[in-house]
Amino acid sequence: MEDSALLNAIAWWFLRKRRSYVRPAHYQAAFRGNSFETFWRYYRSPDERDLVRFLRLSRTEFDEVHSKIRCLLEHCPTHLRPRQDMERLAIFLRFLAFGTTYCAVAHLFAIGDLTAYDICKEVSRAIVTVMQAKFMPPPNRQTWERSAEGLSIWRHLRHMTSV
Repeated sequence: MEDSALLNAIAWWFLRKRRSYVRPAHYQAAFRGNSFETFWRYYRSPDERDLVRFLRLSRTEFDEVHSKIRCLLEHCPTHLRPRQDMERLAIFLRFLAFGTTYCAVAHLFAIGDLTAYDICKEVSRAIVTVMQAKFMPPPNRQTWERSAEGLSIWRHLRHMTSV
């Protein structure tokens, strides 16, 4: 009885479906390290318009955004997070530029869907943390008064338009 239970356990162990850390479809790109080759080819292209077509930003604009949020994106590369900060920014910008799904961006860069989601979430938090005060300052009294003046042109009731 014990031998058959042991044999069943061993058979189950060898026949079970193993989950892999890297999807089989992404093995080649992951092990060759060329999943971001497309991005680097556009980034290093002598024609400035190539990167603009790929990310909707020029190289100088990309470098400017990268320099502002680099400190929040840098962390020790591990097997769980092997992507460079420039590559993570490229994933996020590609997602924003074309309004695609996480799945489409993930297939383009040969990464997992959840990885693309996590990267976009991390980069968006970094951008909000660094740039929110400059581009979305909190409203003050003058801002509200200018807004009220603009609304009075249209003769709307203030309490109706502020909603």
